[in-house]
Amino acid sequence: MNCSTIQCSKKPVLRNRVQRGSSMAELPGALIILLFVIFFPLINIIGLGIKYGGCATLNGIQLREAALVPRSQAIAAGGAVQKGIPDQWLAGGIGKFVNPTVAPHTEITYRDGEKTDSGVDKLVTVKTTVSIPPFITVPFLPDVPGLSAPVQFTLEGERPMENPFNYDS
Repeated sequence: MNCSTIQCSKKPVLRNRVQRGSSMAELPGALIILLFVIFFPLINIIGLGIKYGGCATLNGIQLREAALVPRSQAIAAGGAVQKGIPDQWLAGGIGKFVNPTVAPHTEITYRDGEKTDSGVDKLVTVKTTVSIPPFITVPFLPDVPGLSAPVQFTLEGERPMENPFNYDS
């Protein structure tokens, strides 16, 4: 069998080889887009969720302590609820991981609850505000909270006082 020059040319092989090689040339560009547009923001969102959990832990500890101690100790600026617990939290593992941009701010308020035979229950509300930086700063998205700028969480919890007579002391 005799092949003509048209049938024996290797152009179809070269054409296939060029098509396969072009996908290899597009891979680095696609990886860069995937990393900066999907991967790093996804890591930041997961990090924000974990940091939010750390802030919720702080608020829960403060709320529990404010429900136990007398009102005068809870609302004191240098007391355990507003100063001691946040300082210990910042020095511990969770606080170091959350790494707030400024110290957490705490507001404590009280209100009347249900009437009972022994008097009126008192409810304590603890509102904790924490400003946290992103896990990884994404430079090409300026001033986006959680991606390239700090995000502020405000957590609020309410609980009845363990001893309503601590309200007056």
